[in-house]
Amino acid sequence: MDQDMSLKILSNAKIKKPIDCSHQSPKYSAAMGRESSRILLVDFESPSSSIRPEDSQVRQYFPETWPWDLFPIGNSGKEAVHITVPDTITKWQAVIFCTSQSSGFGLSPTVGLTAFKPFFVDLTLPYSVVRGESFRLAATIFNYLKDCIRVQANLAKSDEILRPRAVSVLMKQKPITGISQLSDWVREGRGHVNFTISAKILDSNELCGGQKGFVPEKGRSDTLVKPVLVKPEGVLVEKTHSSLLCPKGKAAAESISLDLPVDVVPDSSKACIMVLGDIMGTALQNLDNLVQMPSGCGEQNMGGVDDEISLTSYITAALLEMRKTIDDPMVRQGLQCLKNSVSSTTSLYTQALLAYTFSLAGEMDIRNILLEQIDQQAIISGIAFVK
Repeated sequence: MDQDMSLKILSNAKIKKPIDCSHQSPKYSAAMGRESSRILLVDFESPSSSIRPEDSQVRQYFPETWPWDLFPIGNSGKEAVHITVPDTITKWQAVIFCTSQSSGFGLSPTVGLTAFKPFFVDLTLPYSVVRGESFRLAATIFNYLKDCIRVQANLAKSDEILRPRAVSVLMKQKPITGISQLSDWVREGRGHVNFTISAKILDSNELCGGQKGFVPEKGRSDTLVKPVLVKPEGVLVEKTHSSLLCPKGKAAAESISLDLPVDVVPDSSKACIMVLGDIMGTALQNLDNLVQMPSGCGEQNMGGVDDEISLTSYITAALLEMRKTIDDPMVRQGLQCLKNSVSSTTSLYTQALLAYTFSLAGEMDIRNILLEQIDQQAIISGIAFVK
């Protein structure tokens, strides 16, 4: 409803929960400006480590927008708000807007905040996998310390994840990144399955790049938890049952039988119930999604395959048919764009559409030019057909 009214709303209400579809690995090598050669050794499941438990940090909060909230401001015009930086290694761009009855709308300049760690681990995961599917899992360790370090990385065990014994390790000097590739697959479970990986800097006497590995006082360990959406195998089948209950001041009940197919995929069935007090509630609230289709309506499909001239002419003609005058800003701009395109249009369909649009606008001179071009193309096509 709000989309058709051309009304824009700014709110911190949870209208729709955002979904993190992808996550790119951070790139800080150019920003940090470190060009010296350093080596990062990755040792998976090493038996010994002297990392203190209190030094570990678990990163699992990765919002797309932060912060997004309303704060009341008093007469002083200032307010101090204490918030916690999310676990994402990135640079945040922040902007604030305010409203008041006396001053109207105000917008602040954009400021930046960089959330960074000199040593951290990252996982490259697909957005979703099918249950039982094998996929490639890449773990990347970033080292922005000045010295060489020896690292132990471990992928946490889980009843929902199977992992083979073979592990391949790739060591690089520039960029200072260690990458290991694992082949994991989801055995059981449905919904979101968490992958937990930990990376620790080892305090070992073994040489690292010709010298003892460096061990910082803080930030020796980093633990990352990232979810993957696990979908059940098979083909999705949905069935809907609607009932009209009229309690009339008393309790009303109806029994519904849920019969599952014989070949249903185990642990893939689910049911949901919606109760509305309006008999036309679902139809009026969901007019644009009554039919589940892979694409949008006809206008959206047309916008993906047609040219800009035809689309502009189509929209301008529709506005004129709605009794919009040529003084309307959208109609005036559309006609101006179409006038500049009359001489360069060679498509017979587009010329006919332009002629119709200018006829609605009362531009008879341009319409006659287009009709003459259409007649010439018809004569040329007829001669070619006779030959």
